[in-house]
Order: sequence, then structure tokens, then C-alpha cells
Amino acid sequence: IVSRIAPNSKGIISPESVQSVLRKETVCVSVGWANNEIGIIQPLGAIGHALREHEEKFKTKIIFHTDAGQGPLYLPSQVHSLRVDLFSFGSSKIYGPHGIGALYISNRVDLEPIILGGGQERGLRAGTENVALAAGFAAALSEAAMKRERESKRVQKLRDNLAEELIEIIPGAVVNGDTKRALPHMLNISIPDIQSEYLMLALDRAGVEVSTKSACDEGEAKESHVVAALYPQERWRAANSLRFSLGADTTAADIRQVVSVLSGITRKSM
Repeated sequence: IVSRIAPNSKGIISPESVQSVLRKETVCVSVGWANNEIGIIQPLGAIGHALREHEEKFKTKIIFHTDAGQGPLYLPSQVHSLRVDLFSFGSSKIYGPHGIGALYISNRVDLEPIILGGGQERGLRAGTENVALAAGFAAALSEAAMKRERESKRVQKLRDNLAEELIEIIPGAVVNGDTKRALPHMLNISIPDIQSEYLMLALDRAGVEVSTKSACDEGEAKESHVVAALYPQERWRAANSLRFSLGADTTAADIRQVVSVLSGITRKSM
């Protein structure tokens, strides 16, 4: 039996909501550390604490997994304070090489091999390791750790400026989620009466790249299921959402260009 937990209107999965679906036979809980469309950071430490209380009460074990995604680029990745047993993330999300990822496994977990053969990866995944990708991944993670605090403050300031100007200039524009609880580089907005697919194409022609939802949902429903889950009474938000992702190369001039281009497009469309 799989139980799914709905977020609140801010996109948060609360420890209480997790506790409400736990059963004596529950063996695994998986929560994404930060959502890849709205950037909301989940309270993993508090959820992990709730799981340990459940374990003590029923004398069972619950494996706690998180898909860390882009979290390690901007958040300290101290697995013990997060109270997780499995922590997975990819190199490409932190400016490292594509095609490699990492999985932290606590000593509470005993995994079965997925590829049999040699004894690589502690016997869990046979086959020769790609040393070049692993070295690149390690270098990217080290670089991210050194720049994390400074870069987080820089992109957050740019993101907040972008949000404030778009909300002020575009009538009816709203922010999806809560930027105070989100990764510093991500902004998701919805603009009434203009579908996001049109805006994305118009922005692309002007040299501004955005997305309407997660790349994982490519080919699925046109609207964002993440935004739809947050605002079930305002479904227009999911159909009209735009996701902006800032990065190491983003400058204040880029923000001014986005504001100018998008405000021009919306004026012509309304």
C-alpha cells in the first residue's frame, strides 16, 4: 500500500501530515528535499524525528529517503542533521558532469544489489566505475561548498528583485509557493489569462529561457501538477505557470532584460 501526502498551500509536507498516514507496517518514507518547480525546502529533520518516534512506539524500522536534487548547491548537505537514511543527488544539478550521481546509505540500511557480478560499489552495482565523472562530481561538490553561502545570497537578491518587479508591473501576476521557504535561485509565477506555453515560446524568441513545469513531466499533462496541488481552487495557476531558474551566470542586467521582455509580451497579450 502506497500513501501519498498532499502539501499545504505553501508547498510544505509537514511532519504531522506524514504521521497521519504512518502504519505499523510502514517500511519506507520518501520526501524530496526541495521541489524542482517551486523550490520549497521540506523540513526533513522534523519529519525524520517523527519517524523515529513512530519506530520507538511500534518497535519497527522506517527507512527515510530523500531525493536531494538541487539542494546541495545551496544547502548544507549534512545527512545526520537531516535524519535521513538514503540521500540521493546528481552531479549535473551542481554544475558537475552529466551521467553520474551519488547515494548516501546509512548503517541502518541493508540494500540488495541491482547489478550482479563484480564487487564494485560495495557489491551493490557491478561494473567498472567512471573515474573521470566521479572526479568531476567531487570537484563540483567541493566548489559548490566553498561558494554556497556567498552565491546563495547573490542569487536570492536577484530572484527577489525579479519577483517584486514582475508582480508590480504585470497585473494579476502571483508567486506560486513561498520564496522565503524556497531555494534561493528559483521563482515560479502565474499570469492570469495567458497560457504558459505561449509565454514560454514568446520568451524563447526573445532569448529568455524558462520552463512551464518539470522536465520529468515532458509529454504529460500541459499544466504543472505541482502548482495544481498547491492551489486546487485556482486551477488557472497551474495552466499559466512559469518557472525561472537563476544560476552562476545570472546578472542584474539579465533580470532587467527578463522584466522588460516579459512585461512587453504581456501588454500585447492583454
